[in-house]
Amino acid sequence: MKQLFTIIALALSIIGFSQSPSLPGNTSMPVYPGGDMGLLKDVNSQLQYPESEIDSKVEGKVFVGFVVEVDGSITDVHVEKGIVDHPAFGDAAIAAVKSLKKFEPAVSNGKPVRMMMTLPVMFKLD
Repeated sequence: MKQLFTIIALALSIIGFSQSPSLPGNTSMPVYPGGDMGLLKDVNSQLQYPESEIDSKVEGKVFVGFVVEVDGSITDVHVEKGIVDHPAFGDAAIAAVKSLKKFEPAVSNGKPVRMMMTLPVMFKLD
């Protein structure tokens, strides 16, 4: 049986957040090289379904929070919400996010600023 894992709702959540009316005027979101599709591709290429969970056939979503710094680097990577009783999924999602390239940082009033982001990562077996 081929094991597949996917990221679902990633592009929709990023696009929805970037259009949020709660951002102060003249503030832009961080931009990943290649845009939302580049982010999706890079996370998906690094994401590993935990081998320890294959027999359990668990599927679910992990929300990973992180900060995009003023230099575009990623810090403070953590699980905001994981899959209950299955921490290996959170570890796998964190590892994938930590492997990402630098972003173009958020900009507010012409100056780079730190910005917290949340990335939903879906694990699914097919």
